[in-house]
Amino acid sequence: MKSIKRTRRCKRFDKKWAELIHAKKRFHARLRIVYDKQAREDMLKMINDGTAPLVMQQTNRLYIHDMEYQGKSFQVVYDRKRRSIVTCLIPGQTFEEYD
Repeated sequence: MKSIKRTRRCKRFDKKWAELIHAKKRFHARLRIVYDKQAREDMLKMINDGTAPLVMQQTNRLYIHDMEYQGKSFQVVYDRKRRSIVTCLIPGQTFEEYD
């Protein structure tokens, strides 16, 4: 995997950085999607535009959305406080089946 370039908004050891690294690993492992800057911007735009429907509110800051990207259907966990995607989930899988 290619390393992620740090920006001023995302420093190496903060929570947003950790969420970004976690999401990149999960998208590659579960869906074989390259989670780069373009993919991240496209998915965040779909969430903000409302084209990715809300499935449920997990906590006050974590929301789960249905999404279709590159011909694959999945769910994403979105952190409203940090405005970032935390991880991806495959519908129909139980938590025990995830790595």
